[in-house]
Amino acid sequence: METYIVQNEADADGKVFVRRVSDNKTARCKMSWLETAEGGTYQAISKTKAIRMDGLEWV
Repeated sequence: METYIVQNEADADGKVFVRRVSDNKTARCKMSWLETAEGGTYQAISKTKAIRMDGLEWV
């Protein structure tokens, strides 16, 4: 499963900027979609959220 690094604190909407570890691209997503993983990184909480995160606009 893909791992992410959270770039900032959640804003009023509960969204954060995350950086995908595999290719260093960033996108905005809801913090509630993520759970902590080993090494200070995060993972999607479910396969459904992982699919939704894959569809985000990664730049």
